This record gives sequence, C-alpha cells and structure tokens, in this order.
Amino acid sequence: MSIEANALEQERSRDLILETPDGQVIFTVRYASPKLLESWKRRVIGQGICRKDLEVAPGRFKDFCRSVAETFVIGWQGIKAGGNDAPCSVELMASILENRGDVYKLLNESIGEDSAFFGRNGRSLTQS
Repeated sequence: MSIEANALEQERSRDLILETPDGQVIFTVRYASPKLLESWKRRVIGQGICRKDLEVAPGRFKDFCRSVAETFVIGWQGIKAGGNDAPCSVELMASILENRGDVYKLLNESIGEDSAFFGRNGRSLTQS
C-alpha cells in the first residue's frame, strides 16, 4: 500500500444512507477535512450564524442549514418532487435539513465523526 502525495488535497466524499418507509435515500457528502471544517467554521461565525462555540444564533437555523447544505452535500439519490427525481440543490437540501430531523442527525453525525477523529488526534476543529 502507498500514499499518493499529489492526491492528499483532493476532495473526497462518501455516501450516507437513510432508510425511509418509502425506500432508501443516499446523500453524497464531502469528507469534513480539517481544512474544510475550519473554513466553514470561520464562515458561519463570521456571518453571525453561529457563536464561537458553534451554537446556532437565535433566528439563524435556516441560514445554518443552508450553510451545511452548501458546504457538505454534493449529491443525492432518492429525493422526489411530484413523484419524479429531484435534482440536488442547496435550497431543497437546506429545506430538508430544516424539516427532517433524521436527515439533520445523519449529516450532523457524519460531520461530527470526521471532526472527532481529528479531535482524538489532538486537533478538534469544531471546538473553539
């Protein structure tokens, strides 16, 4: 096995699977790398969406969901609109995050797992 140094900065993704009564939904999300997490954290704090502890500011949950959708979600399968496959969009993903606790939890846990890995190794990025 080897590590390709030129590939270290390449964006990576993974699929998160959600089982629903109507079938399986798959969200393709960016790997929450230290670089991506730090950039996102600075942005949501700088825009007043979150406080320094990453608690969502009052009245800014919609903006927070949009930021998560924009930063981390790059595709999906199994989302329908009017019975047809819905194209992936930031707006629809933000609405799904706002209104579906199971989806919000799935993405939150994925981002948290990536962050916790670096935290265990001395570099927690979701902590102030």
